[in-house]
Amino acid sequence: MIRISRLSDYGVVIAGWLAAQDEVRTLDEISAATHIPLATVRKVTRLLTLRGLCSARKGAHGGYRIAYPGEQITLLAVLEAIDGELAMTQCAKSSGCECSLVGHCAVEGGWRIINRVIREALSRLTIADLQHVDLAEETVWERLLQGAAGESGPVIVRH
Repeated sequence: MIRISRLSDYGVVIAGWLAAQDEVRTLDEISAATHIPLATVRKVTRLLTLRGLCSARKGAHGGYRIAYPGEQITLLAVLEAIDGELAMTQCAKSSGCECSLVGHCAVEGGWRIINRVIREALSRLTIADLQHVDLAEETVWERLLQGAAGESGPVIVRH
């Protein structure tokens, strides 16, 4: 089964909620609005801040704010801010494969291609896309096909 971690899922929820806010929000406000436990919100916002997707302000009027508009923050950026490099298999990681089958595996190249396709799809969709209640499968395919046709998509926020 292919799954993103619960923490990454929460990262997308928190980043999406923060993107819809006009001002700095406290951890308590984020937790109350998203129904995510405070300790988890603290961990996720720290990771998003470390990767430059959120900014933090200390003090009495402190809190967190999204660093870019939701239309510019890709799902890939958020997922990798939380869990590190997205790779379906060990051999698809950019750092290389440490599997005992290296040099003998007939499917390694195929997994790399599939991994690249999934990464591209996640780099074409933004946290703002997920917030649209009327997001239709056709809209997603249209966005992905635009990318395949060479049209520019959302900005990939690097971390």
